[in-house]
Amino acid sequence: MTMGDYRQGYADNRATAETPRREDRAERRRHEHSPEGFTYEFRDVDLTNGERGGGVARPMKRRRFCPAWIHDGDGIDDQGWKPFSMTTPVLLSLALLSLLVAAGIETLAQRSAARGGLALAPTQDDIPAAAMFAYQYVPNVAAAVYSLVWNWVDLDVKRMQPWFELSRPDGARGEDSLLLDYPVEFLAFVPLKAAKKRHWPVFLSGTIMMLVFWVITPLQSAILGTGVVHRTSPMTIVNRSTLLPLAEQADRIDPKALMIGYSMGWLNGTAPKFTTPEYALLPFYVDNDPAPNGSTRNWTATTTKLTAELDCWPAETSFRSRQLSVADFLNGQGCNASVILFDDEYRVQMQFIGYWGSAYSSYFLAGPDCPNTTDTVHQFLLLWTRSPQKPVPGRESNITALYCQSHYYKQDVRVTINSQTKLADPNSFQNLTERTVLTEKEFNATAFDYLVANGMDQGAEARERDEPYKIVVEQSPRLEHYNLTQFPDPAIGYALAGRNYSLNDLADPKALHLAFDRALKYLFSATVSRLLVNTTDFDDRSATSTYPLAGIIVSRPFSAAVEALLAACAILTFVLLWLCRKEPCHLRANPNSISRLNDIFRNSHEALNAFSRLDNADGKSLHEIFRNDRFRLTRAKGHEDYALRLEYAPANIGEVKEGKSSEPYYSPIRPFALTRTMGFIFLCIMVAALAVIIGLKSAESSRNGLARPSQSFEVLQLLENYIPTAFATLVEPFWVMLNRLICVMQPFQDLWAGKARPAKSIYTTYSAIPPQLTLWRALKARHFVLGLVCFTTLAANMLGVGLGALFNESPTAVRHSQEFKPLITYTFSNESMEQWDLKLLGPRAMSSQYLDHFTFSLAHLEYGTPLPPWVTPEYFFLPHSIPGNGANLSTDTYTLQTRGMGANFNCTPLPPLEINPYDPENKTSSCSDPHAWATWHMREQRLWNDVSNATVATTRCGVPSRSDIPRDCYGQFVMAWARSRNKDKTAGTIHATFAECRPVFETAMFNVTVDAQGNVLSFNRTEDIQSHLNFKNNQTLINRLVQTASSLVNCDVKWRNDSLATDWMSYLMADFIGNRDFITATNPPPDPAALIPTMHRVYRLTFSLLLGLGHTIVFDAAADDEPTSTGWRHTQETKIFLDTAPLIITLVVLSLNVVVAALFYARTTAFVLPRMPTSIGSILAYVAPSRAVASTSRAAPLRQSRTFSFGRYRGVDGLVHIGIELDPHVVPIDPNALRGDVGLGSRLWRRVARRKGRGGGLTTWL
Repeated sequence: MTMGDYRQGYADNRATAETPRREDRAERRRHEHSPEGFTYEFRDVDLTNGERGGGVARPMKRRRFCPAWIHDGDGIDDQGWKPFSMTTPVLLSLALLSLLVAAGIETLAQRSAARGGLALAPTQDDIPAAAMFAYQYVPNVAAAVYSLVWNWVDLDVKRMQPWFELSRPDGARGEDSLLLDYPVEFLAFVPLKAAKKRHWPVFLSGTIMMLVFWVITPLQSAILGTGVVHRTSPMTIVNRSTLLPLAEQADRIDPKALMIGYSMGWLNGTAPKFTTPEYALLPFYVDNDPAPNGSTRNWTATTTKLTAELDCWPAETSFRSRQLSVADFLNGQGCNASVILFDDEYRVQMQFIGYWGSAYSSYFLAGPDCPNTTDTVHQFLLLWTRSPQKPVPGRESNITALYCQSHYYKQDVRVTINSQTKLADPNSFQNLTERTVLTEKEFNATAFDYLVANGMDQGAEARERDEPYKIVVEQSPRLEHYNLTQFPDPAIGYALAGRNYSLNDLADPKALHLAFDRALKYLFSATVSRLLVNTTDFDDRSATSTYPLAGIIVSRPFSAAVEALLAACAILTFVLLWLCRKEPCHLRANPNSISRLNDIFRNSHEALNAFSRLDNADGKSLHEIFRNDRFRLTRAKGHEDYALRLEYAPANIGEVKEGKSSEPYYSPIRPFALTRTMGFIFLCIMVAALAVIIGLKSAESSRNGLARPSQSFEVLQLLENYIPTAFATLVEPFWVMLNRLICVMQPFQDLWAGKARPAKSIYTTYSAIPPQLTLWRALKARHFVLGLVCFTTLAANMLGVGLGALFNESPTAVRHSQEFKPLITYTFSNESMEQWDLKLLGPRAMSSQYLDHFTFSLAHLEYGTPLPPWVTPEYFFLPHSIPGNGANLSTDTYTLQTRGMGANFNCTPLPPLEINPYDPENKTSSCSDPHAWATWHMREQRLWNDVSNATVATTRCGVPSRSDIPRDCYGQFVMAWARSRNKDKTAGTIHATFAECRPVFETAMFNVTVDAQGNVLSFNRTEDIQSHLNFKNNQTLINRLVQTASSLVNCDVKWRNDSLATDWMSYLMADFIGNRDFITATNPPPDPAALIPTMHRVYRLTFSLLLGLGHTIVFDAAADDEPTSTGWRHTQETKIFLDTAPLIITLVVLSLNVVVAALFYARTTAFVLPRMPTSIGSILAYVAPSRAVASTSRAAPLRQSRTFSFGRYRGVDGLVHIGIELDPHVVPIDPNALRGDVGLGSRLWRRVARRKGRGGGLTTWL
């Protein structure tokens, strides 16, 4: 028949429900005999009885108090049944949920941008566990749930699209309705196909699914990451420092300031807090810093910057004689200085002449030729000269003379400093005022200029001071290689300190100016650090603290992308909702099972006739035959409700629809996803994924983390989060596709097995819900393989959760193998010892002996100056070269094995003595009696001492020597402390205590860890300590080495009535102890046993420093072919780690995939279907000629006891068909007989079967 015009929704079934011809034929066939003589009895079967939800939806009246959309698709006259997922409440909720999630992400992004991050904590380990759990798992779980809900909606839209098309007034072509199989098509192809067919609901839902599955789900895992951010919080300044009143400054501008400068210039010492070598800041101190304890924080506040500058101009030079021995230098302001020039062709003469002179300077400007003015008093003469017989290349003159004037400034600035080091960030300065002069009322510039020019403060000659500050800081050892003509002025040493200058370079006036300008600056900073006093009287108390916090960071690019995608999904959902509401649908109930489809087919006689001969057609043939035919779903009114009927109008009227072959043998459809080839490919991918993850975990464990492939946050998010999640989103669709195919095939598998109960076959409703959620139905139907696949599909959602949170970054210490070349060996010789003695015991500019190791000890103990490379307070280690390359960071450390050398002082207390002023024996020294050497000097000095107080004290230490033989008592060192309380020097008893020490050389091999400069960070001894070295004559040389070091530690007897340290040993011991009780005159002599540990520490420190400072002289240089030693380079790197919990989840899910896939593909799968039952038309062709859809009564008895099978049967038309039929009318199909056309045997078997078919009887398979 052809379709005519009709009113949409209903047709009169009294005229069209069933034709008389059909009734007669059905009645006649009830008692028809088969060719074999069997009589078939056809019973009426109700295929919907016993199914949940199988009843007919009846029209409902609208309730007055409910909105109309509540009943959307609920039986209203103009709308039939629609899935709940396509109703207004669900789709509206999904759209609003998408917008809410987008709003939530935007809120987190804004909060992250405003605060720098989320869940901020001092370190990543301190981030709350709940926040870390939410960061790692919540986005992935939410995305999995979101995609699951959309999967449900998408499935319902796809399976309902054919019914929407069939319910249109004009129906639809077969290829656009009955033959659609959207649910089983690949996700990426569905939107394209739907757009081509103008199936907009499917296009929208498919597009949303692609966005959710392959874009939003992977991207959301990259939104959040961990990192370090900086937060700035306000705080209050409680104290500020200002300069001391002018009257108090002179006492503080003393040699101690120059000692600080010496540490900064020569010893690579750290500048005092709030100062640098270029400037000084007035300190400020805060209260209640909001930064977490232990964090690195920066303070920002306003303060005053103090600076010094040296303004220089050329001096006018003239000579008084032809010999050029005396020169006059004029400043152009009425000041003239006369200087004797040394005629030495091999050496350079340098002078730094200040205005005021003293016993510590060779020249000064003050005098009749240079009157005292406000300018000249702050001027200096810088002189560089060389003999005319040795001209300087490129210069006409061998004299460079500059007059310079010092200036001091202040300026208000806003600056950021490190709270721990108190060093300013040079890029943070903001000038708040113009620079102004620091006046004489604020800073005693005259006293400071005097100190710089003379090396001592004014009046120092008459002051009693501790031994280190009684003389100008000794710089001669560090200036020896410059080969100057005379002992240089103190300021020259500070100008050359820390710079590898060539003296010829300093002949340039600009270079000479810059060298002394630099010296003036850092000496000024050192001096300011001694002139500060705290105050609370100030107005500006505001400051800020900036500190790092670890937290969860929202990536703005990824969050914006996900928000835009969610908004797009919401818009598409609104459009989908509108389309779903307007789409026509004539269904009475959910068409989710074969039985419910049969209810629709039962009244569709034309469609049944058309499909009855196509039972063994493949999908392509079925599509070609019916693609242009039109079909329409109509509702016919009955007495109580309405019946559905599928109307059919062929494109070519009168055409007989035939399958591609009438032979009993055909090639069954084999979905590639169900073949073992696909299983092998999938198993290889899963096993490879497992191997990769296990390999990464193994590499992480062995290498202490995985190296970051990039430093870009977004790139790392892509590699660590997006790609793993994307892989998971590819695994899940495979299981979804496999699950959906099994859901489609499962009823047919049971029917093929024969005698299948309706509840396990034609009643199953697997196609109505997403495959992931069919687990319970599969278990209830005892389809355990399907249930296992369903469970694996559900677990595949957890794979995205695990992989999305699998990789995490954390800073960690790593080490790399490194080769180290020694710079010196442990051997030395008589020649090197001679050179060493010459260096240590030779003449000095300011002292009688070598003091550099003592000065270094003082700077280390008082100012925190780091010890020289390869030196510790206990040992000197043989240095090695530290190789540098682009991969090495300044913070890297190195561990290697090297030899350490030191000394053990090995002291024991001696009995105390009461010494008479006169010794009848006049015993001056005895190596066997250590008392004699110390007491003789005490008596002698006591008699000549002029101290008037009743109580006086002295200290004596050194290596005793015999009076009768002019040599030292080898290996012996004596330390003595004495007190005398009698005013009468000739009668008072001297109370003394003693300690005898015997220094012992010690050496061993150590594992030493150093930084890039060679500064020792830690050491660990790897062998027993020895007192000798393995080379010829080593013991004699070692004894000489120790004896020379001991001879530098001496304390001359100086009776005093105060607590000053008159020797270096006492001064350094006081630094170690922290008080001066043991040298205070009013206290009794100290207990030697209590002081021996401190003496030991001082001696060890000075001995290791002595070796470290002189190692290039003492020890032999290493040969070029000296073997290298292998060690380690330690560096701090941010590496990638595999978190334990996500790793377990990932490995379990992947292992489950492997096991289930292996079990599934290992089992034998029977392929007997000529086509996949994935479309309405395909299922219709399987049941069209069968008794299952015959027009019979639905109230027939015994309907629950009937079973169904899939196979070959003789249909109601008397012909043999393949499909679903009631038992016992079905003969099962042997899968082994369905070999298709794969070979010669198949073709021969087909010919035999054809001959048997022509014989007139049924073939052997029926």
